[in-house]
Amino acid sequence: MRNYRLAPLILAALIAAISVARADQPAELPPLPKGKQAAGTISIGGKTFKLEHVVAYTSKVFDEDMTNLMFSDKPIDVKKLQAALQKGDGKDDSFVTFQTQVKVTFDKEGKPAFCNAYGENNSVSVSGPRLVGDLKIENGQATGNVTLTVDKESDRPSGFAVQFNTPMLKAAVAQRKPEPTPGKTAKAPTEKEKPAAPALKPINVFQLPMPSDAANIERKELVEHIHYSSASSVKAVVGLLQKKLAEQGWKTDGTDFNAPASSILRRKRGEATLTIFVKPATKGCTVQIMADGLNWDEPE
Repeated sequence: MRNYRLAPLILAALIAAISVARADQPAELPPLPKGKQAAGTISIGGKTFKLEHVVAYTSKVFDEDMTNLMFSDKPIDVKKLQAALQKGDGKDDSFVTFQTQVKVTFDKEGKPAFCNAYGENNSVSVSGPRLVGDLKIENGQATGNVTLTVDKESDRPSGFAVQFNTPMLKAAVAQRKPEPTPGKTAKAPTEKEKPAAPALKPINVFQLPMPSDAANIERKELVEHIHYSSASSVKAVVGLLQKKLAEQGWKTDGTDFNAPASSILRRKRGEATLTIFVKPATKGCTVQIMADGLNWDEPE
């Protein structure tokens, strides 16, 4: 005689096994609500925020044109972004906003290369297998989705999932100076029109200032990222970096964000730029640097 009482138990076990197998996979996003250009959430700093506002645009990243999707829980200042792109010759480095946000940079194949997120005085910079998604651009419309799975081993776990269908932002066109009329004698150059000073020699990545107790140092040339930890406090490390970078000739690019818990520094030297995130850790702090225009040659 067959034991029919075991059938429900076996079925329940199978369902549980399937659920466990899927637990580590990114959750499938529901359809995008009608009339919305973005829908999703981010968990950061122990809180969860909706991501309902988005802007898609192209900018120079590592001297290549790449597509960025910026999401936020509040409207994004598009005019300020366009002005930054025009001012920075296609780069968005001078666009600074401290509202809750996620910025994902996609490569030419439509796959996410890396992301930066900020909220609740916490910042996240991630590249690698935790970041997955797809981007398609057709007729000036950017559609797709992107997910950052939560790192359960992190002392500050964070992640997001969002889908989007939004038009690409048109770049602001820089106003060109009128060409001189042929036949007229050219005027002597004024102080403002004199040739620019020679370009500064790029700083070597190994010359960037660090606290004396810097540890776990990682330098990734492919994405131009530097990461290290320090037993010193956020305030102490930020003060040292501000002083030493100024001595190297780095200028403040935009506005520094200094909070009791973390800080974001933006620096520019010639054509090179640095975006530095200093965040608290279990002991001391961690420093994440996104660089552009450094010399990556190994010292002799």
